[in-house]
Amino acid sequence: MPKEMIILGQNPLEVQSWYLSRGGYELAEDKTKIMGRNQRQIVTGLVVNEKVTLPRTLRKKLRAIRHDGSINGWNEAFAKSDLIGSENEYWGYMALQKNG
Repeated sequence: MPKEMIILGQNPLEVQSWYLSRGGYELAEDKTKIMGRNQRQIVTGLVVNEKVTLPRTLRKKLRAIRHDGSINGWNEAFAKSDLIGSENEYWGYMALQKNG
């Protein structure tokens, strides 16, 4: 689909499918969702609107674990958490949150 053929208002999935097919790829339309600028765009569990961030619910859980760790100790906080399995996992989430 050369640039001359792209018509304003054309279905964006059709345009993307055409470009992907040129590279030998196929778009899985049943797994594809067009999200607006003002909607929360999630890819593999991460919010990717402007920058990659953790979802708000996960950030709240991490904040609670951090609070519990500062009060009762990290080992107890990790043991009580159903989210975190190890200290390394916790610090991995925190690094992603800081960089996001």
